[in-house]
Order: sequence, then structure tokens, then C-alpha cells
Amino acid sequence: VAALAGLAAAHLDINYPTSSWDFTEEQQEQGGVCGGGSRVAAVAWGTDSAFVSLSGDEGHTVRVLLGTSSSTTENVTVTDASSFPLVLSEGASFSSSGNLCLPVTLPTDLPTGTRATLFVEATGEDESVSSCAEVVLVPTNSGSTVVIEHGAAVVNPETGANMTVRDYFCSNGTIAALDTCSCHCHGGEEHCDDSCSPEHVSAAAAECSAASSSPSASSASGSSGSSAPSATGSVG
Repeated sequence: VAALAGLAAAHLDINYPTSSWDFTEEQQEQGGVCGGGSRVAAVAWGTDSAFVSLSGDEGHTVRVLLGTSSSTTENVTVTDASSFPLVLSEGASFSSSGNLCLPVTLPTDLPTGTRATLFVEATGEDESVSSCAEVVLVPTNSGSTVVIEHGAAVVNPETGANMTVRDYFCSNGTIAALDTCSCHCHGGEEHCDDSCSPEHVSAAAAECSAASSSPSASSASGSSGSSAPSATGSVG
């Protein structure tokens, strides 16, 4: 798998906030803004102790930008990177794990419920790829929310405590690192980073095989064989 990953084109996934735009692997490889995809329903994103969780390629440098509509009903108009004037973070790089968690400071002068689009770009030696997420800004600490799966709180196996959203998406020492492992399809084959378990790799291989037979199938980026936890709901 490691050898295959070295042959893959650059990729970038936003694991949190959990409202990444829909795009195919081919669209993102072509360098389109927001992965060349289409926006999805926004999720609430707390402005207190905000963070982003990303998956990408080792050594690629990341910048995180934000565009706001200054409206609670209208989406941000997205044309290119200039649509996102607010710089939240820049200069961080992916380690060998392929996972990156970044704290960000959001504007404090925007009304509660303001719609915004998060733009993340990863740049390597000879290419850049991007992804976006749709959010609604709320004055809370979303990262402290307990993760619920199948109607029950997710427990940290190392501490026995309930796992928060920040723990789930930012920890590299618990199940979080596995559940946010990065696998993507390229040429009908799976490409997974070193944080993925054998079970995740097998699940990704099955998804890539199925996707290769469907011309309308979307990217398997970020596939872990399980769905993301329910911590914040769609707000439309």
C-alpha cells in the first residue's frame, strides 16, 4: 500500500467540519477550486476553540481560508481562492501519518448563524489541490461535544472517558486516527496512508473496485469503511 501511495496524485480531505464539498478524485486532481465539486448542506461550526481536521500527503503545505456571506440565508459566492479573504492558518505541513489537526481563530464580529465556506489548499512541489466545507458560525465550542454513534457515547479506550469531537478527529493515539485515516481511489486502486488499519484498507479496496465500475461514482477520499460520527447536524 505504501508503494502504491507514492504513485498517487495529490489529494486533500476535510474530515472536520463534516460538510466537505462533493467531488470526484479526477475533479480534485484537475485543480479546480473546492476540489472542482459542488457544495453540500452546511453544519454548525463553533467559533470558540475552533479547529479543522485534515488528511493529505506527507510534506504538503496547507493554508486554511474562510469566506463569509455576512448573511444567515445566502451562501458564499465561490469563484476562486480570492473568494476567501480571511486567513485562518498557513504554513503547516502534513506528517507521515497524513493527518493534520489545526486550531484556528474565527472572526468575533459576525452574527450568529452567518454562513461561511471554509477553503483548504494543500501544495506540494508541483501541484496544488483544494477542498471546501460549508459551515454556519455559532458561538459555541463544538469540539467539546461528546461523539454519539448508534445512540451511545463513544468511549476513549485509553482513558475510559467519553470521547469529544476534538478527541475523535485530532487524536493519533486512539481509534480517532483509524477512523479519520485517508484512503482514496486512483485508477481503480486504493491508496491509503500509514494510519489506516488492514480492515480500512480492505474496505477501501472494495469501494474502489465498485466505484471503478460506475461512471458516476464519487471519490472514495477519506473512506474508512465507517461513517462519520454524529456530533453536529445539517442545517441546510
